[in-house]
Amino acid sequence: MQDVESARKYSAQLLSESTDSYGEHQQAAIWFFLRGHYDDAEKLWAKTAELREQAIEREGLHLRNLRLLGPSWLLAIGHIAHIDIYIKNKILTGNESQKSIVVMPHSGKVPNLTLLNCWKRYVDISTPNMRLGLNLRQIELLQDDFWSIRLSPGHTRMFSHAGALVQRAWEDKGLPPLLSLEADMEEQGWAQLEAMGVPRNSWFVCLHVREAGFHKAWHEKHPSTRNADVLTYMMAVKTILDRGGYVVRMGDSTMTPLPAMRGVIDYALSESKSEALDVFLCAKARFFIGTNSGLGLVPPIFGVPCAMTNWSPIALPQWYLKDRFIPKRIYSRPLKRFLNLTELFSTQAGWEQFNDYFEKHDLDVVDNTAEEINTLILEMLNEMDGRVDSSAQDNHLLQAYNDLALRCGSYVGARIGLQFLREYEV
Repeated sequence: MQDVESARKYSAQLLSESTDSYGEHQQAAIWFFLRGHYDDAEKLWAKTAELREQAIEREGLHLRNLRLLGPSWLLAIGHIAHIDIYIKNKILTGNESQKSIVVMPHSGKVPNLTLLNCWKRYVDISTPNMRLGLNLRQIELLQDDFWSIRLSPGHTRMFSHAGALVQRAWEDKGLPPLLSLEADMEEQGWAQLEAMGVPRNSWFVCLHVREAGFHKAWHEKHPSTRNADVLTYMMAVKTILDRGGYVVRMGDSTMTPLPAMRGVIDYALSESKSEALDVFLCAKARFFIGTNSGLGLVPPIFGVPCAMTNWSPIALPQWYLKDRFIPKRIYSRPLKRFLNLTELFSTQAGWEQFNDYFEKHDLDVVDNTAEEINTLILEMLNEMDGRVDSSAQDNHLLQAYNDLALRCGSYVGARIGLQFLREYEV
């Protein structure tokens, strides 16, 4: 497929002539997704979901009361975290008795086995030689993928929109997070953190700023707007230190080293780094500072809020309602100004996450300034301390922003930073 119209014709043909080719349907939908054509992807996912359910019923597989979570749930740590929304939807729809099995890859390797094992209360985790008594076609029919969730008959949404709908329904019922750390894991985590210089009776914030190193091959193929410079976060780091907290920088060994600062643990470059400690830190932080990266989905599943910065794209924010975010700005060279929020949401500029689109349209993606990041962190700290600084005008602006997002096909999830919203024309 070389262009969108050809892809649409191919998809229509798939659905009309090859209704059993669910793997092909999935790949076609992902093709649309990666190019920012989310409506096309979602229509294909929705139609395929109904065809699958019809086949499951027709072949009597519904009697097994079983679903499989296949490879797409194990591609990245954020995908494993999204099991949260999958399980919550089952609980909300009264379908929690349906058995869910995560089918492990033959290699046995997953992005974070500790996090996956946290879900054992809700899903079974198989081994490659587990005998399900199913042939390949039956496995394909029963396999739910990460990319979309069938919320109810005739209602399938892509993972982000499904996340927003499910999480809002969950919080409207006053239900708690699904996960909490087991006592021994928490004890081991605190012992390791103390050894790194963070006292047990203190509070800490996790910091993770996405860079190209971890997904280097993918980034070279699809250069993304989601990365940022960790050094622009030092003002916010100092704010946290001044308020009595510690900062633990998350990530991997390819990341830019932090300058030495008392109270800052550059855990990403530490010999103490482990999968278990990654999970502990996300689960026990006071809050998490991040960018658009899968690791940012781990804290909320334990009830820890996030302050998401340098977010791109604006129209697909993180879906947990306690999170806060500020997006990157988009500068139009032809117009010689930043695009306003209405222009972002109503064009592809607010939905794209890969550099080639912006280059083709003479647009520059501009990172948040150190001051903007620091302001969001101050808002987060003040809110957590019960010092909410908002007015009736702020509430009006926020409502106008949410209305715009919904009108343009987005959703209400993480709340945009108030100071950012005050300065940014809707």
